[in-house]
Amino acid sequence: MIRRPPRSTLSSSSAASDVYKRQVSTQSTGNVSISVMEGGAHHPRSSSITRLTNLGRSIKKIMRCDDEVGKIEKVAPPMMARAVELFLQHLLEQSAAVARAKKAKVISVEDIKECVDAEEQFDFLRDLAARQVQEEQDKKAESAAKRPRKK
Repeated sequence: MIRRPPRSTLSSSSAASDVYKRQVSTQSTGNVSISVMEGGAHHPRSSSITRLTNLGRSIKKIMRCDDEVGKIEKVAPPMMARAVELFLQHLLEQSAAVARAKKAKVISVEDIKECVDAEEQFDFLRDLAARQVQEEQDKKAESAAKRPRKK
């Protein structure tokens, strides 16, 4: 149930109405539960929820472009967004471990490629990772050629 502000505080600038904007509504299907913050931008801890909501919208647009996809349930895009977030988190944790092993403070494209090459579950990223590393090496070589050498 969503609580509504009293009629005397319907003004959008009222502090009381901000409380009502930050209510969490939970949707569940089977054993998966998704919480969506209403008026997410108004609460400091809701930034990840807002990002998931925005990612969910993008996923829904991509799903609509496919002719084979019919109707899309309301909970499908947020679930896909969460899956993408978990995948990226795992990839970055593994890449960070590779960077830490090299005693690096920044995760580089080479670290991500090394992680992708090492783990079988990232096989589908191998071509992309190799291409990205090659592009970065080309950019470095190009910028080095443009710089005048000091004598």
